[in-house]
Amino acid sequence: MSLLEERRIKQYDQPIKGIDDAIPKNILIELTNACNHKCNFCFNPKSLRKPAVIDINLMSKILEEAFDMGIKEVGFYGTGEPLLVQNITERIAIAKKIGFEYLYLTTNGSLRDDDFWEDLVKNSGLSSIKFSINAGTKETYRKIHGKDDFDKVIHRVRFVSKLIKKIKVNCHLAVSFVATKDSEKSYNSLSNLLKDHVDEFLLYGTNNQIGYLDNKDKKGKIVSRNYKLPCSMIFNRVHISSEGYLTACCEDYQNYLASYDLKKLNLSKAWNGKIMNNLRKKHLNKDLKNLICESCIFGTKTDDVQPLDKKLFTPIPK
Repeated sequence: MSLLEERRIKQYDQPIKGIDDAIPKNILIELTNACNHKCNFCFNPKSLRKPAVIDINLMSKILEEAFDMGIKEVGFYGTGEPLLVQNITERIAIAKKIGFEYLYLTTNGSLRDDDFWEDLVKNSGLSSIKFSINAGTKETYRKIHGKDDFDKVIHRVRFVSKLIKKIKVNCHLAVSFVATKDSEKSYNSLSNLLKDHVDEFLLYGTNNQIGYLDNKDKKGKIVSRNYKLPCSMIFNRVHISSEGYLTACCEDYQNYLASYDLKKLNLSKAWNGKIMNNLRKKHLNKDLKNLICESCIFGTKTDDVQPLDKKLFTPIPK
Protein backbone atom coordinates (compact mmCIF):
# COMPACT_ATOMS: atom_id res chain seq x y z
CA MET A 1 0.00 0.00 0.00
CA SER A 2 1.27 3.48 -0.88
CA LEU A 3 2.21 6.00 1.79
CA LEU A 4 -0.52 8.51 0.92
CA GLU A 5 -3.20 5.82 0.71
CA GLU A 6 -2.06 4.50 4.07
CA ARG A 7 -2.34 7.98 5.55
CA ARG A 8 -5.80 8.39 4.02
CA ILE A 9 -7.05 5.13 5.51
CA LYS A 10 -5.60 5.98 8.90
CA GLN A 11 -7.33 9.34 8.84
CA TYR A 12 -10.73 8.46 7.41
CA ASP A 13 -11.44 4.85 8.35
CA GLN A 14 -11.97 5.53 12.03
CA PRO A 15 -15.21 4.48 13.77
CA ILE A 16 -17.67 7.35 14.25
CA LYS A 17 -20.52 6.83 16.69
CA GLY A 18 -21.68 10.32 17.60
CA ILE A 19 -21.15 14.07 17.63
CA ASP A 20 -18.43 13.73 20.26
CA ASP A 21 -16.26 12.01 17.63
CA ALA A 22 -15.95 15.30 15.70
CA ILE A 23 -12.26 15.81 16.46
CA PRO A 24 -10.35 17.29 13.50
CA LYS A 25 -6.94 15.86 12.62
CA ASN A 26 -6.31 17.83 9.44
CA ILE A 27 -7.06 21.20 7.85
CA LEU A 28 -7.28 21.88 4.12
CA ILE A 29 -6.76 25.47 2.95
CA GLU A 30 -8.12 26.46 -0.46
CA LEU A 31 -5.67 29.24 -1.35
CA THR A 32 -7.71 30.06 -4.46
CA ASN A 33 -10.66 28.65 -6.38
CA ALA A 34 -9.25 29.89 -9.70
CA CYS A 35 -7.54 27.43 -12.05
CA ASN A 36 -5.39 27.79 -15.16
CA HIS A 37 -6.52 24.44 -16.60
CA LYS A 38 -9.90 23.19 -17.78
CA CYS A 39 -9.84 19.47 -17.07
CA ASN A 40 -12.78 17.78 -18.74
CA PHE A 41 -13.63 15.62 -15.71
CA CYS A 42 -13.69 18.59 -13.32
CA PHE A 43 -16.48 21.00 -12.40
CA ASN A 44 -14.16 23.99 -11.94
CA PRO A 45 -14.55 25.33 -15.52
CA LYS A 46 -18.33 25.41 -14.99
CA SER A 47 -18.20 27.04 -11.56
CA LEU A 48 -19.81 30.46 -11.17
CA ARG A 49 -18.06 31.32 -7.93
CA LYS A 50 -16.15 34.59 -8.07
CA PRO A 51 -12.40 33.85 -8.19
CA ALA A 52 -10.82 34.64 -4.84
CA VAL A 53 -7.54 34.33 -2.97
CA ILE A 54 -7.78 33.82 0.76
CA ASP A 55 -6.49 36.82 2.71
CA ILE A 56 -3.09 35.99 4.19
CA ASN A 57 -3.92 37.48 7.60
CA LEU A 58 -7.18 35.55 7.75
CA MET A 59 -5.35 32.39 6.69
CA SER A 60 -2.79 32.89 9.47
CA LYS A 61 -5.55 33.43 12.04
CA ILE A 62 -7.35 30.27 10.96
CA LEU A 63 -4.13 28.23 11.02
CA GLU A 64 -3.29 29.42 14.53
CA GLU A 65 -6.81 28.53 15.71
CA ALA A 66 -6.53 25.12 14.05
CA PHE A 67 -3.19 24.44 15.71
CA ASP A 68 -4.70 25.41 19.08
CA MET A 69 -7.39 22.78 18.42
CA GLY A 70 -4.67 20.12 18.18
CA ILE A 71 -4.47 19.87 14.39
CA LYS A 72 -0.98 19.00 13.17
CA GLU A 73 -1.53 18.42 9.42
CA VAL A 74 -2.32 21.05 6.78
CA GLY A 75 -2.92 20.75 3.05
CA PHE A 76 -2.82 23.57 0.53
CA TYR A 77 -5.27 22.91 -2.29
CA GLY A 78 -8.99 22.91 -2.97
CA THR A 79 -11.08 23.45 -6.08
CA GLY A 80 -8.44 25.61 -7.82
CA GLU A 81 -4.72 25.72 -8.64
CA PRO A 82 -2.74 26.93 -5.59
CA LEU A 83 0.31 28.05 -7.58
CA LEU A 84 -1.74 30.91 -9.01
CA VAL A 85 -1.21 32.55 -5.61
CA GLN A 86 1.95 34.62 -5.91
CA ASN A 87 3.25 34.34 -2.33
CA ILE A 88 2.47 30.66 -1.86
CA THR A 89 5.91 29.77 -0.45
CA GLU A 90 5.52 32.43 2.23
CA ARG A 91 2.03 31.18 3.06
CA ILE A 92 3.11 27.56 3.47
CA ALA A 93 6.09 28.65 5.57
CA ILE A 94 3.65 30.41 7.94
CA ALA A 95 2.08 27.05 8.73
CA LYS A 96 5.50 25.51 9.34
CA LYS A 97 6.42 28.36 11.69
CA ILE A 98 3.17 27.91 13.64
CA GLY A 99 4.21 24.31 14.28
CA PHE A 100 2.33 22.09 11.84
CA GLU A 101 4.19 18.80 11.46
CA TYR A 102 2.93 17.56 8.07
CA LEU A 103 2.37 20.03 5.21
CA TYR A 104 1.27 18.97 1.74
CA LEU A 105 0.42 20.48 -1.63
CA THR A 106 -1.45 19.30 -4.72
CA THR A 107 -0.79 21.11 -8.01
CA ASN A 108 -1.00 20.57 -11.75
CA GLY A 109 2.66 21.63 -11.88
CA SER A 110 2.36 23.80 -14.97
CA LEU A 111 3.15 27.16 -13.38
CA ARG A 112 6.33 28.99 -12.33
CA ASP A 113 9.98 28.49 -13.27
CA ASP A 114 12.73 26.30 -11.82
CA ASP A 115 13.95 29.07 -9.50
CA PHE A 116 10.52 29.29 -7.90
CA TRP A 117 10.33 25.54 -7.43
CA GLU A 118 13.77 25.42 -5.88
CA ASP A 119 12.74 28.10 -3.40
CA LEU A 120 9.47 26.29 -2.66
CA VAL A 121 11.14 22.96 -1.93
CA LYS A 122 13.94 24.51 0.13
CA ASN A 123 12.03 27.09 2.15
CA SER A 124 8.34 26.22 2.47
CA GLY A 125 8.64 23.25 4.80
CA LEU A 126 6.51 20.97 2.61
CA SER A 127 6.40 17.30 3.59
CA SER A 128 4.67 16.13 0.41
CA ILE A 129 4.02 17.38 -3.13
CA LYS A 130 1.46 15.68 -5.35
CA PHE A 131 1.32 16.49 -9.06
CA SER A 132 -2.05 16.05 -10.76
CA ILE A 133 -1.17 14.71 -14.22
CA ASN A 134 -4.11 13.05 -15.92
CA ALA A 135 -2.67 11.87 -19.22
CA GLY A 136 0.44 10.10 -20.46
CA THR A 137 0.94 11.71 -23.87
CA LYS A 138 1.00 15.29 -25.18
CA GLU A 139 -2.09 14.77 -27.32
CA THR A 140 -4.13 13.17 -24.56
CA TYR A 141 -2.96 15.75 -22.03
CA ARG A 142 -4.15 18.59 -24.26
CA LYS A 143 -7.53 16.89 -24.61
CA ILE A 144 -7.93 16.26 -20.87
CA HIS A 145 -6.38 19.38 -19.34
CA GLY A 146 -7.28 21.85 -22.08
CA LYS A 147 -3.68 23.11 -22.15
CA ASP A 148 -0.50 22.08 -23.97
CA ASP A 149 1.61 21.80 -20.81
CA PHE A 150 2.61 18.13 -20.88
CA ASP A 151 6.33 18.57 -21.53
CA LYS A 152 6.46 21.34 -18.94
CA VAL A 153 4.96 19.25 -16.14
CA ILE A 154 7.10 16.20 -16.95
CA HIS A 155 10.17 18.42 -16.69
CA ARG A 156 8.83 19.87 -13.45
CA VAL A 157 8.42 16.50 -11.74
CA ARG A 158 11.90 15.40 -12.79
CA PHE A 159 13.42 18.71 -11.68
CA VAL A 160 11.77 18.56 -8.25
CA SER A 161 12.75 14.91 -7.84
CA LYS A 162 16.42 15.65 -8.55
CA LEU A 163 16.32 18.68 -6.26
CA ILE A 164 14.85 16.70 -3.35
CA LYS A 165 17.63 14.12 -3.69
CA LYS A 166 20.32 16.77 -4.11
CA ILE A 167 19.49 18.82 -1.02
CA LYS A 168 18.31 15.76 0.92
CA VAL A 169 15.05 17.30 2.07
CA ASN A 170 12.39 14.98 3.51
CA CYS A 171 9.64 15.57 0.94
CA HIS A 172 7.42 12.82 -0.48
CA LEU A 173 6.74 13.09 -4.22
CA ALA A 174 3.60 11.65 -5.82
CA VAL A 175 1.61 11.78 -9.05
CA SER A 176 -2.16 11.38 -9.21
CA PHE A 177 -4.02 10.31 -12.35
CA VAL A 178 -7.79 10.44 -12.90
CA ALA A 179 -8.58 7.80 -15.51
CA THR A 180 -11.24 8.67 -18.10
CA LYS A 181 -12.16 6.82 -21.29
CA ASP A 182 -9.86 9.19 -23.18
CA SER A 183 -6.87 8.90 -20.86
CA GLU A 184 -6.85 5.48 -19.21
CA LYS A 185 -4.80 3.81 -21.96
CA SER A 186 -2.05 6.41 -21.52
CA TYR A 187 -1.50 5.71 -17.82
CA ASN A 188 1.32 3.24 -18.45
CA SER A 189 3.08 5.79 -20.65
CA LEU A 190 3.05 8.32 -17.82
CA SER A 191 4.22 5.71 -15.36
CA ASN A 192 7.15 4.79 -17.60
CA LEU A 193 8.14 8.44 -17.95
CA LEU A 194 8.16 9.16 -14.22
CA LYS A 195 8.56 5.86 -12.35
CA ASP A 196 12.20 6.60 -11.51
CA HIS A 197 11.38 10.09 -10.26
CA VAL A 198 8.42 9.77 -7.87
CA ASP A 199 7.70 7.84 -4.71
CA GLU A 200 4.23 6.72 -5.76
CA PHE A 201 1.42 6.92 -8.30
CA LEU A 202 -2.23 7.29 -7.29
CA LEU A 203 -4.80 6.10 -9.84
CA TYR A 204 -8.39 7.31 -9.44
CA GLY A 205 -11.67 6.82 -11.28
CA THR A 206 -13.99 9.65 -12.27
CA ASN A 207 -16.75 10.79 -9.93
CA ASN A 208 -19.64 13.23 -10.03
CA GLN A 209 -17.84 15.91 -7.97
CA ILE A 210 -20.31 15.53 -5.07
CA GLY A 211 -23.21 16.00 -7.48
CA TYR A 212 -22.05 19.09 -9.32
CA LEU A 213 -21.63 16.91 -12.43
CA ASP A 214 -23.89 14.18 -13.75
CA ASN A 215 -23.37 11.37 -16.24
CA LYS A 216 -23.82 13.49 -19.36
CA ASP A 217 -20.98 15.76 -18.19
CA LYS A 218 -18.48 12.96 -17.68
CA LYS A 219 -15.79 11.77 -20.01
CA GLY A 220 -15.87 8.33 -18.47
CA LYS A 221 -18.09 6.17 -16.32
CA ILE A 222 -18.97 7.77 -13.00
CA VAL A 223 -17.97 5.43 -10.22
CA SER A 224 -19.42 5.46 -6.74
CA ARG A 225 -16.70 6.07 -4.22
CA ASN A 226 -18.36 3.62 -1.85
CA TYR A 227 -18.14 6.12 0.97
CA LYS A 228 -19.76 5.08 4.18
CA LEU A 229 -22.24 7.02 6.24
CA PRO A 230 -21.46 9.09 8.12
CA CYS A 231 -18.84 10.77 5.94
CA SER A 232 -15.67 10.94 7.99
CA MET A 233 -14.57 14.28 6.55
CA ILE A 234 -17.20 16.26 8.46
CA PHE A 235 -15.85 14.72 11.65
CA ASN A 236 -12.09 14.81 11.20
CA ARG A 237 -11.03 17.34 8.55
CA VAL A 238 -11.48 21.11 8.47
CA HIS A 239 -12.04 22.61 5.00
CA ILE A 240 -11.50 26.31 4.40
CA SER A 241 -12.69 28.01 1.20
CA SER A 242 -10.83 30.85 -0.50
CA GLU A 243 -13.49 33.23 0.84
CA GLY A 244 -12.59 32.19 4.37
CA TYR A 245 -15.66 30.02 4.93
CA LEU A 246 -15.74 26.78 6.90
CA THR A 247 -17.11 24.23 4.46
CA ALA A 248 -17.62 20.49 4.82
CA CYS A 249 -15.96 19.14 1.69
CA CYS A 250 -12.88 19.53 -0.51
CA GLU A 251 -15.08 19.38 -3.65
CA ASP A 252 -17.62 22.01 -2.61
CA TYR A 253 -17.23 24.08 -5.77
CA GLN A 254 -20.27 26.30 -5.11
CA ASN A 255 -20.14 26.47 -1.28
CA TYR A 256 -23.35 24.50 -0.76
CA LEU A 257 -21.70 23.04 2.35
CA ALA A 258 -20.29 26.34 3.64
CA SER A 259 -21.48 26.85 7.20
CA TYR A 260 -19.70 29.84 8.76
CA ASP A 261 -17.71 32.90 7.71
CA LEU A 262 -14.48 32.70 9.71
CA LYS A 263 -13.92 36.43 9.40
CA LYS A 264 -16.72 36.68 11.94
CA LEU A 265 -16.22 33.59 14.10
CA ASN A 266 -13.49 31.56 15.77
CA LEU A 267 -12.72 28.25 14.03
CA SER A 268 -13.39 26.14 17.11
CA LYS A 269 -16.81 27.71 17.62
CA ALA A 270 -17.65 27.25 13.95
CA TRP A 271 -16.48 23.61 13.91
CA ASN A 272 -18.68 22.86 16.92
CA GLY A 273 -21.48 25.17 15.79
CA LYS A 274 -25.13 24.31 15.28
CA ILE A 275 -24.97 24.14 11.48
CA MET A 276 -22.05 21.69 11.45
CA ASN A 277 -23.52 19.54 14.20
CA ASN A 278 -26.88 19.39 12.41
CA LEU A 279 -25.05 18.19 9.29
CA ARG A 280 -23.28 15.52 11.34
CA LYS A 281 -26.59 14.39 12.86
CA LYS A 282 -28.10 14.01 9.40
CA HIS A 283 -25.18 11.80 8.38
CA LEU A 284 -25.43 9.75 11.56
CA ASN A 285 -29.18 9.31 10.94
CA LYS A 286 -28.60 8.51 7.24
CA ASP A 287 -30.88 11.40 6.29
CA LEU A 288 -29.26 13.21 3.36
CA LYS A 289 -32.43 14.65 1.82
CA ASN A 290 -31.76 17.98 0.05
CA LEU A 291 -28.04 17.72 0.81
CA ILE A 292 -25.45 17.63 -1.96
CA CYS A 293 -23.77 14.91 0.14
CA GLU A 294 -26.35 12.42 -1.16
CA SER A 295 -24.90 12.66 -4.66
CA CYS A 296 -21.40 11.99 -3.37
CA ILE A 297 -22.26 9.02 -1.19
CA PHE A 298 -24.50 7.28 -3.72
CA GLY A 299 -23.02 8.55 -7.01
CA THR A 300 -26.36 9.97 -8.16
CA LYS A 301 -27.72 13.38 -9.17
CA THR A 302 -29.73 14.94 -6.33
CA ASP A 303 -32.65 17.23 -7.12
CA ASP A 304 -33.65 20.24 -5.02
CA VAL A 305 -30.29 20.58 -3.29
CA GLN A 306 -30.29 23.19 -0.52
CA PRO A 307 -27.23 25.04 0.86
CA LEU A 308 -26.33 25.01 4.53
CA ASP A 309 -26.25 28.83 4.53
CA LYS A 310 -27.96 30.78 1.75
CA LYS A 311 -25.72 33.80 2.36
CA LEU A 312 -22.54 31.89 1.54
CA PHE A 313 -23.29 29.73 -1.52
CA THR A 314 -23.35 30.32 -5.27
CA PRO A 315 -26.22 28.55 -7.10
CA ILE A 316 -25.32 25.63 -9.35
CA PRO A 317 -25.43 26.79 -13.00
CA LYS A 318 -28.39 25.45 -14.94
